[in-house]
Amino acid sequence: QGAILGANVFQGGPHKYGPEGASESLKHMSKGEGAQAYGYGRYDAENIDVAEQYRINLAYNPDEMKVGGKQINELYNDISNNASRIPVKQASGEYEKMEILERLMQHETLDDVAEYAKNLSPETAAWVDKTVRPSFETFGNLYKHDLPDEDIARYLDYDASIKGNPQLESIADKYDVASTADGATLYGIMEGKLGKRGASEALAKAGIPGLKYFDGMSRDNPKQVFVNGMPIDSRDIYGNIASDLFVDAGGDFQVAIKNAKSKDAIEVLKDWANDPGMAQITDVGTRNFVTWDQDVLNRMKL
Repeated sequence: QGAILGANVFQGGPHKYGPEGASESLKHMSKGEGAQAYGYGRYDAENIDVAEQYRINLAYNPDEMKVGGKQINELYNDISNNASRIPVKQASGEYEKMEILERLMQHETLDDVAEYAKNLSPETAAWVDKTVRPSFETFGNLYKHDLPDEDIARYLDYDASIKGNPQLESIADKYDVASTADGATLYGIMEGKLGKRGASEALAKAGIPGLKYFDGMSRDNPKQVFVNGMPIDSRDIYGNIASDLFVDAGGDFQVAIKNAKSKDAIEVLKDWANDPGMAQITDVGTRNFVTWDQDVLNRMKL
């Protein structure tokens, strides 16, 4: 199933943590995005870009964007006014500074902006390094946590079948859920009977500390086939058709071959089947994690 054995995860939003870190997250439920679409618990992202987007969406306040203590739009206007009063050839450095501020206002990271500045004049690069970088302030907060390695494998996989997992099959039987269901169905039926919080608490008592699901950037194509350790070339039409069939069949060559319409794709699948280990389904997507187990939250480290 491409299980993740450990992860650094990120959370972005308006709130600032105290020394308690993630341990008191459940006391602040519904103070973030609020929807809790994938269950009751603390939400973290494996992909830092996802967490950064949450920070922007939930905490956006341009008044808090400052350089050297001055609000970034005011500083931009000051530099623009200065550029308009001097000859064009002499104003190039001012225009470069304006571009730097524009990039920050468009939510590029400070590291990315500093890297971009290396391609500009030495004076602008020095201004970014000595003035902008040490004094830049922005809204919201972005935190990195260590999700304990020993717990990740116990998370309910929203996108995968529970079949073959005795612990989940036992929980499913208790709530009249088919053993062939996926994690989304199991949680959904439990939520219908117990509510979001009740479902999360029941799963926590059963030893399931949270839920993981593919984020929006990964959901359309979370798995790919790697052949001999390499991804399939995008120009390989029949290789990609075979890959889609193999993934849809859950790694079952016979099912993939049965479903294939193209003779060329069938030949590709047969070649893979005749060489065990040649073709492997690999998770290439990134996950979000919902954690509802207090013990796990206590052990998450900033």
